[in-house]
Amino acid sequence: MRGYFSGTPTIGLNLTLLFTATVTAVIAQGPLRMHKHTVNQARPLTLVPDDQNPAKPNREKTEPNGELRMMESNGISGHLVGHFPNNGNPHSTMAVSG
Repeated sequence: MRGYFSGTPTIGLNLTLLFTATVTAVIAQGPLRMHKHTVNQARPLTLVPDDQNPAKPNREKTEPNGELRMMESNGISGHLVGHFPNNGNPHSTMAVSG
């Protein structure tokens, strides 16, 4: 069966081919593999005191813009912080730009 334009397959044939290709790709991938956690021990919470100044200075700016208020910041806290990285948090603090 031909479509409106000479030499082109119908929309039904296109959809059948697309469906068949999608099903074949899903079956070829096999079953979903679930992620298994191997560590399941709990440790007591150790709080880190917030007694240090941030590594870099806080920078923030707020400007009115019509009915809006535009805020810009480098993401550094404007208050005392704990020591990072530490045993409970391996991440360090750093300024962001953008």
